[in-house]
Amino acid sequence: MYSILKFIRMVVTYTFYLIIIIEFTFFGFLLYLFNSSEYKREMMKKLYLLIVLVLLSIVQLNAQVPVATPTSKLIFDQSGGSLSEITAYVYKYYPDGNTVGLPLTGVCTGTISPFTCSTVFPTFSNGNHSLTLTSTNAAGESVKSVPFAFVYGGVPLSPVNIRIG
Repeated sequence: MYSILKFIRMVVTYTFYLIIIIEFTFFGFLLYLFNSSEYKREMMKKLYLLIVLVLLSIVQLNAQVPVATPTSKLIFDQSGGSLSEITAYVYKYYPDGNTVGLPLTGVCTGTISPFTCSTVFPTFSNGNHSLTLTSTNAAGESVKSVPFAFVYGGVPLSPVNIRIG
């Protein structure tokens, strides 16, 4: 399911970018034909900038999802007043959108905030997953972190560079 949604998002994004490039190129070309040379240069600069931005965002969309194994560590940053303060926090993880948090036992290090914390990666079934984290002190529990998507179990990456020899 996750792969299908990712594919649909990628197709919609690429289609959107393609429409923008075609429209910008067409209108840019018309303006190029019928306007002053200074205006033409400005329009071409904007077109080149748009193309660069589109290409950079496509590279980001094709990034691989990180793979976690039973020997992996979960590493995160925690802001706080001091190392002793954040060491006293209780950390929980919420797997795959669950509403019940499970405890994490970790070690935090550093001399200035944000401090780096690490723990043994929680066990999941093989496949695509996500988790969010919270920290709790006497004042209450933080809001959940941004979801972290990953593949668990060392599922191999798809073959690439397929060809006839």
